[in-house]
Amino acid sequence: MTLFKSIFSSTGRFASSCAAGLISFLAPVQAAIIATISFILIDVILGYKVSKKYGHRHIESYKLWKTINKMFEATLLIVGAYVIDECIVTSLDLHAVEFVSGMICGTEFISWLESMKELHPNCVICKVIDKILG
Repeated sequence: MTLFKSIFSSTGRFASSCAAGLISFLAPVQAAIIATISFILIDVILGYKVSKKYGHRHIESYKLWKTINKMFEATLLIVGAYVIDECIVTSLDLHAVEFVSGMICGTEFISWLESMKELHPNCVICKVIDKILG
């Protein structure tokens, strides 16, 4: 049996081949994707604590879908930056993945600080970082 026939002989084998190929292609940006998704999840947890402090006890489904959509979009941005960095602009060392994931994580970090100020208004570290960042 030829390789082509063996790959396409069953749907499960074809799907697992495609998944393995995609995972191996994205292996270099796996750490950036995991870090960015972690930052987004921590921001969601802190946001829930702030809303719980102000009396909103339930998680609304549209907000949960917004979070899932945000994680998906962040992953797409990082993958797009990786494709640009590795396949399109090969003559320059752009570091596009670091730039995109750094911007997303930086934005989430500022959101963390805002949530921490709401949760702990007298926190010295939050006041110092607020004066530094403005």
